[in-house]
Amino acid sequence: MSQPNMPNITPNITLGRDDVVNLLLASIAMEEMGLAHIINAEGEKIQYALGTLNGTTGPPATIQEILDINRSAASMLDTIFKKEIILDSKMKTATNFPEEVVGPTGITGPTGPPGGVLSVNGLTGDVVLTAEDVGGFPLTMSVSSASDLDSFTDPGVYSSNGTDGPPLSAPPTVTSPIWTLYVSVVSPATVNPWIQQLLFSNPTLYIRSFNGDTSTWSNWQSLEAPIGVTGPTGSAGPTGPTGPTGPTGVTGPTGATGATGATGATGPTGATGPTGATGPTGVTGPTGVTGPTGATGPTGPTGPTGVTGPTGVTGPTGPTGPTGATGPTGVTGPTGVTGPTGATGATGPTGPTGPTGPTGPTGPTGATGATGATGVTGVTGVTGVTGATGATGAPGPTGPPPPLVLQNYAFLDDGTGVEPVTAGVPIEMDATTISNGDITIAAPFDTMTLTNAGTYWVSFGGQFSLANQNLSLNVDGVPYAVTIQGASTSQGMFSKEVILNVPTGPVDLTVVPSNGGTMQYAYLTAVKLIEG
Repeated sequence: MSQPNMPNITPNITLGRDDVVNLLLASIAMEEMGLAHIINAEGEKIQYALGTLNGTTGPPATIQEILDINRSAASMLDTIFKKEIILDSKMKTATNFPEEVVGPTGITGPTGPPGGVLSVNGLTGDVVLTAEDVGGFPLTMSVSSASDLDSFTDPGVYSSNGTDGPPLSAPPTVTSPIWTLYVSVVSPATVNPWIQQLLFSNPTLYIRSFNGDTSTWSNWQSLEAPIGVTGPTGSAGPTGPTGPTGPTGVTGPTGATGATGATGATGPTGATGPTGATGPTGVTGPTGVTGPTGATGPTGPTGPTGVTGPTGVTGPTGPTGPTGATGPTGVTGPTGVTGPTGATGATGPTGPTGPTGPTGPTGPTGATGATGATGVTGVTGVTGVTGATGATGAPGPTGPPPPLVLQNYAFLDDGTGVEPVTAGVPIEMDATTISNGDITIAAPFDTMTLTNAGTYWVSFGGQFSLANQNLSLNVDGVPYAVTIQGASTSQGMFSKEVILNVPTGPVDLTVVPSNGGTMQYAYLTAVKLIEG
């Protein structure tokens, strides 16, 4: 295993920041190479103990010796793992070096002794310099802001007093009384001097020149640079510490009370409150008297032993008694008398069952053999190749469907007393109840509309004093289910419930009588169900 080699560094070390980072990364790579050699050596040590190292065969190892070698290799790998953690931290630190490290500002050194000045422009002693001495602009007092800029032909700096309005002979866009004018004489001319003027008027800078030969001013030229594209907003710096709270200022005088504003528009009407509680149920009328039980038919003769006699003939069913009349609205009328039940024929006797033979005795259980000694645990072999994934099993049975629960409902009720109905014409109801938009009801309350697809429980019925009266539940005008009163003319209640699957809405439901006449009560209820 080779040793890491550092580059040849002469006493004149000239390493830059990038060189240092590259050397750190190179040292990490060398250490990783050394660890790789150690891991390879541990593997060869295990191969030697197992006798699988190419070209080398040692004495056969015992189980204990193999376990000792395994513990030794595990200890070495644990140390290598800890070293890898250190190298990982070292690499992250080396790669996250900032681009530039600026140290703190050093202490300001002492001020040096003043140097000696021998002369200024050939003058010695206490020399006082003016702008003219150094070739600079002469300092000019402020001038009226409304001055004519053509009149400034002497070199200097002229500042407006800012009180007399904008200047004359200025660029058209200069309307501010605040401005500064720089005037310089460029070169002498044959007639008049050549002059340049530089005008500052926030936020724009203008320049023009005077031609001494032609005695004319050039047009003002704007020196305003085009505004570049706004660069991306830099990241917000850290919030500075909060300064101390200043003293509370004096409370200002209370302002005058403002005029009363106009009355605002009336807000929308609030939502309708919930429906009041249902009133108490009317008193139930007394139960009608039960009719007498029909006589029992005679018992048939007993057949011979072993043979079952024939079943006796069932007696005829007695006629059904009329249904009791329904009382006025709110009070249920008494139930009609039940007719007598027909006699039931006697059942012949069943023959006797033969006796069951005795069960033979169970033989004794043999003795359990002794458990053999546990063998020595063998060396763990190399993990075999993972086998192919087995075929997917058949799908399990489908679970039960989820329960259906109530989502919303609607109710049509005609319970205002005796009213006429027409055969084949939907019954108009008086009272309605609805929960939401899945089911709608509109005047004249003879139709209930299922607006959306879904599963609906529908119940309908009525109470009539007509014989053989049927009520038909029509879906979009087509009969779907029928309930029949029968031959009785008593005021009995009859009804029917159906489950209606609506693939697409809307669907109209109506209750249509088969015969004309009068009715005491009718209803139509629909409930939308959802899977729970």
